[in-house]
Amino acid sequence: NQTTMASGFLAGVGAAPVLSQALVAMQRHMNENKSLKWHAFMSHMQAEGGDAVMAIDMHLSPRGWILWTDQSPNADVTLQGMKDGVRDSAIYVLYCTTSVFKRPFVRLELLEAVKLKKPILMIYEEDGRRAKFGFNAEDGVPKGFQKITKELLRNHCAIPWERRPHLRKATIELIESRILATVTGKGVGCKPLTNITAEDIA
Repeated sequence: NQTTMASGFLAGVGAAPVLSQALVAMQRHMNENKSLKWHAFMSHMQAEGGDAVMAIDMHLSPRGWILWTDQSPNADVTLQGMKDGVRDSAIYVLYCTTSVFKRPFVRLELLEAVKLKKPILMIYEEDGRRAKFGFNAEDGVPKGFQKITKELLRNHCAIPWERRPHLRKATIELIESRILATVTGKGVGCKPLTNITAEDIA
């Protein structure tokens, strides 16, 4: 399974140079929480953020990270499978683009993350030539979902995705540092939405 794969990676000959402090901390967290299968669940709107999420996966996977994406070989992309993927992941990652909150599947996944009080990490598109994220919690968002989007944008740090090679490495390392802070409780990490009530997500 995925946890075994990660353990094998950690023990692999020659793996040490690419291991990050964050990955070691995450694997310790996974070992303490046996129900977890994935390090992070990647939520996005395929038409706008599919290429970026694939790039993030391509950069993190060789470093030992196990991500749930809709392209992962072991991912179940049915409605229940998506919910299970969120449940079985340590962190929920939302790749934010122009129309991301208009996508029903994204709202389903985000809602599940809120219900399960999963730490949420936001990565956003800032390229104006692409589907740049406008940090608008209301535009195109169903009224009943706006409290969640407003709370998300008000209280969460977001990392801009960088495609330029000389900045992309620093972005990947920043993502890892946020994850490290989350699983160790030290520094600026991801956090769940705590100001949402049962009525808000009913």
